[in-house]
Amino acid sequence: MIALPAASRLLLRRALARALGPVAVTGAIALIGAQTTVTFGEPSPAALAPWLHLPAFTAAAVCGYTAIEAWPAFAQRRPGADWVLRLRSDPWFGCAGAALGAMLALALLLLPIGIAAALTSPPPRAYRALQPDTVPILDAERDHIDYTVDGFDCAELRLRPFAFVPTDTPLPTKLEVLADGAPLTEAPLAIAGTRDLLPIAFAPRTIRSLTIRRTAGNLPLLFADDAVVVVEATPRSRWLNGLCAASWHLLPLATALAIAMLLAPFAALPTITLLFGSSLLVQTLGSLTPAGEAFTLVLRGRWLSSEPLIARALPSAALCVIAFSLTALVRRRLGR
Repeated sequence: MIALPAASRLLLRRALARALGPVAVTGAIALIGAQTTVTFGEPSPAALAPWLHLPAFTAAAVCGYTAIEAWPAFAQRRPGADWVLRLRSDPWFGCAGAALGAMLALALLLLPIGIAAALTSPPPRAYRALQPDTVPILDAERDHIDYTVDGFDCAELRLRPFAFVPTDTPLPTKLEVLADGAPLTEAPLAIAGTRDLLPIAFAPRTIRSLTIRRTAGNLPLLFADDAVVVVEATPRSRWLNGLCAASWHLLPLATALAIAMLLAPFAALPTITLLFGSSLLVQTLGSLTPAGEAFTLVLRGRWLSSEPLIARALPSAALCVIAFSLTALVRRRLGR
């Protein structure tokens, strides 16, 4: 069994004790708000997701502030800081251990939130955006686009192309969709506007090639980005999906604490607290990390492992690593 540093154990207990009350209150508010949203209309994932973010963000804010407020080396001129700076031998003077304790406390608090996300979401399926084998445009010169699906076992196809105004009188474009040479629909699909969503459900089958062919109309269509998406036939674990969505809130807390550690030798507690809160808020709600959209994707039934969330997380994760590494160099040079 791995033994936690003393600072981590101290902060784990203190952060849990301090955060349980606020998280319970915001959780109750979120439950009432979600029920109200359901009562007064057909709820969308975008409308329900903030009610899951509220207790998760509260837990991260309280745990992070507890680490900053409780550990003297997290700011200038704190009572007891001199003793910590003399007795601690690590390059972060115990700040890293305190941050670890806050992270562990947040991980425990996120468990029920992840379970709530799983209970309120449909069974998740993997959504896979296809890349065309040919030019992804249907216009006067091109009447079909080919895709390679690589034997993906799917039960639904979603088309959402960009439409443009033609030079002649606009006529809705009609599309025929062929899977391995066989049509997926009895009649062609009509597209009259840009980004019209056309879901095509069918019995689960393995598809190796896909062809989209224009049969009528003159609207130029661009099939870029997520314009052609196949949906996996077999559902995945709702519990794992919900817990994964909740765990993304650990990243903004880690980055915000790393920034606080880096600036701790140069600023007093109020300034460090303000910087921490601003960094956490911007990362969580400003779509700088996957925490801002993970719950929305879960409520839409999207399997998070198939989404490009890791690429979205790289800038924040890189900033966390850089700030954490620079903290050791700065504190070694300053000796505090």
